[in-house]
Amino acid sequence: KNLFRLSLRESWEVADGLLRLNEQLATVDAHAAQEAASSFVRAAAEGLQAKMRSERVFHQKGTDGFASAEVASWCRLLADAPLLEAAGIAPVAEAVWDHLATESVQVIARGELDASSLDLLEAFVAEGRRRGWRATDIASP
Repeated sequence: KNLFRLSLRESWEVADGLLRLNEQLATVDAHAAQEAASSFVRAAAEGLQAKMRSERVFHQKGTDGFASAEVASWCRLLADAPLLEAAGIAPVAEAVWDHLATESVQVIARGELDASSLDLLEAFVAEGRRRGWRATDIASP
């Protein structure tokens, strides 16, 4: 499963679409949809850090980084526990959240305080509650 041909935005759109399709098909025999969503989202989450590094080198050169909406979209998606659970997806690795935290800090440091900033904060609060993160703990994203 090579997701590098998809942009960060495109891979989020596919992941989000598959998860939402799976959610809608939950009342019928949705095994195939669940399997497709689960497989894609797991692969996308596991390769997210590499995808972002690659895209930064090849597509974001000369820019200040990713658009706030792209980072916020992935944070929102991966913090949506009911949506992930409906597809049989366990919470993603903490390393993914550490990387998303780094990307989020860069977005906020650029001063892009818009609706995406609120989405970032909401996603980290939701995931933090689930994982028991503490704002005063330097080990917490």
